[in-house]
Amino acid sequence: MISFRSFSPFLEHKLVRAYPAWCLAILFLLPIAFGLTWAILPAFGYFPPLGFTSFSLDPWHDLFARPGLSKAISLTLFTGVTASLLSCSLAIFITATFYTSGIYKALQNTLAPILAIPHLSIAAGIAFLLAPSGFIFRIIASIVGWDTPPNLIIMPDSYGLVLILTLCLKEIPFFLFIINGALTQLNVANSMVVARSMGYHPYTAWFRVIFPQVYARIKLPIAIVLIFSLSVVDIAVFVAPNAPPPFVIMLLDLFNDPNLERRLVAAAGGLLLIAIIFAVIASWWLVEKIISSLWNYYIISGGGRGYGMHITKAFSYLILFSVSVMAFASLLMMIIWSFSLTWRFPSILPTKLGVDNWADCGLCSSLTNSFFIATLVTLFSLFIVISLLEFNKHKKIQTFWFYIPLLVPQIIFLFGFDLLLIHLEMKNFWGVAWAHWLYVMPYILLILYLPYIRFDSRYEQISYALGNSKLKTLLRVKLPMLFRPIIYAFAVGFAVSISEYLPTLIPGGGRISSLTTEMVALASSGDRRIISVTSVFQALLPCVVFIIALALPNIQARNRKGLAV
Repeated sequence: MISFRSFSPFLEHKLVRAYPAWCLAILFLLPIAFGLTWAILPAFGYFPPLGFTSFSLDPWHDLFARPGLSKAISLTLFTGVTASLLSCSLAIFITATFYTSGIYKALQNTLAPILAIPHLSIAAGIAFLLAPSGFIFRIIASIVGWDTPPNLIIMPDSYGLVLILTLCLKEIPFFLFIINGALTQLNVANSMVVARSMGYHPYTAWFRVIFPQVYARIKLPIAIVLIFSLSVVDIAVFVAPNAPPPFVIMLLDLFNDPNLERRLVAAAGGLLLIAIIFAVIASWWLVEKIISSLWNYYIISGGGRGYGMHITKAFSYLILFSVSVMAFASLLMMIIWSFSLTWRFPSILPTKLGVDNWADCGLCSSLTNSFFIATLVTLFSLFIVISLLEFNKHKKIQTFWFYIPLLVPQIIFLFGFDLLLIHLEMKNFWGVAWAHWLYVMPYILLILYLPYIRFDSRYEQISYALGNSKLKTLLRVKLPMLFRPIIYAFAVGFAVSISEYLPTLIPGGGRISSLTTEMVALASSGDRRIISVTSVFQALLPCVVFIIALALPNIQARNRKGLAV
């Protein structure tokens, strides 16, 4: 009979202990280096596969000669920076207002399912809600007596306001989640007691004492959100203006141009997008320093105690209510349209419901691909991350390198990564899975890193003292105690994979379909029923996984009282 102990010498072998690092070097760092290299070289005219063997600035000349370039960049800057600034600010105001109330606890319990919903599903719901024939105008029509939708161009609007709204609806819950994680690292209660004893209003005390500590811990998530907002593709296809489109959509059009020489121009545009992102982050940092200096001067000068904050509190209530209603209404519209068979304007509700849309949607292949890619990629990510952390638990891991895919716009990196897949003849299911893994693994590491390094090693020592091997201790003691963050990491990784668009489209060459690529492809069709069915499927998969992830730890801990929550 094979025992756990028989595997111990094998696990202690230096080659076995080194395999996670080698896997990451070959499967993660190497493609990143290759992708970034071949995203840069074509921008300067060097692209041997197409016969360009000398460096030149012709791609840059062609890029700056593109009509509408300045307007596309201006639109990208306006929508990306505004959405990030609004989302971060509103999340901070909401937290400051409701942190000590029951509303905040209820908010915490709903964040995980909300975060599980892909942003493209939110975008589809917003489109159904705000369109001239959407639900809001149907209500107005029932009041004023309209028989036809108003002749208005609301989506896409030339200023990208709907794009900003959609990004905010997705990013505010993310910031609330990140801020809550930062608060758990602080002694908020004692700090608030000290500030209150000095006569400060709770709201003012939170901003003076807690906020500076929180902000210092959320700078990296702010940068990630800025990069995402400036380079998002799938949401922009749904709700962004198209004359001109955002800069990243212009780059995607260049990348997909039948004239392959346009890829050099796309590469130059990718570097320009990186320069824009760096400039935005540097400007954010500069403004942050200026505001910090003014804030410190205000605190030193005494300021006010902050009583009479009723207007600000009312504003926070209004924002929370508006965001909740808009998000709920957009999801509700999506669900109703998926079952609607007949819903003519100006009827507020469908006149005929059924499941015909679900039976005729033809999403079996896309659904299967999405599910299996997300499952395989997330399980492999968990295996690699746990192995890396376990074999290097006494060493400090430089995690920054693993976040590079999150800090570089997808369209830039995937341009070079696609060349690697062509060279390896992997423009197939496994190439798509590899691309997904590059974006899922950093999230898994981000979630598991702190719980793993903070695990009390005395539990392992007790297990060793009882005669258990390292493998048995890992499987019977350590992993069960870390089951909650592990299953939660699986849910997050699964949701990230389901929502990926470019990592499916570019490596798959359009031959591997997923729910996300189907939704973007259907965006121009105007068939709200099929779009809604696809959107519901896309939202349902990660939501079900998140619900299971929330329930399983307590089921697993039913006979382990100390692990139950």
